[in-house]
Amino acid sequence: MSVASLFWGLLFGSIGLGFFIYGKKQQKPVPLACGLALMAFPYFVSTTYALLGIGATLMAVPYFVRFWAGRFARKHRCAAWRMIAAGPAQNPGMLRAWRQLDHCIDPG
Repeated sequence: MSVASLFWGLLFGSIGLGFFIYGKKQQKPVPLACGLALMAFPYFVSTTYALLGIGATLMAVPYFVRFWAGRFARKHRCAAWRMIAAGPAQNPGMLRAWRQLDHCIDPG
C-alpha cells in the first residue's frame, strides 16, 4: 500500500463519516449509504486510481440523486415526487407519497 492510497483512504473515510452523520441526522438514506460505502471501500481497493475514481463517484451520487429527483418532480409537477425528494425528515407523509406515486406516473 502506497502513501497516496493511505492518504486518499483517510480522506474518503473522513468525508464518508460526514455523509453518514448527515444522512443519519436528516434521515436521508442516499447520503447514509454513500457514507458507509466511502468509509468501507478503501479497505478493498488497492490501486490509487481506482480509489480516486470510486471515491469521487460515491461523493457525487447524493448530489445527482437529489438533482434528478428534484428535476423529475418539477418536470412532472407531481407533489409525490417533491415529497420523496425532500425526504422523510421534512415530510412525515412519506408513505402517502409513495402510494400517490403510481397516480403521478400513470394518472389514467
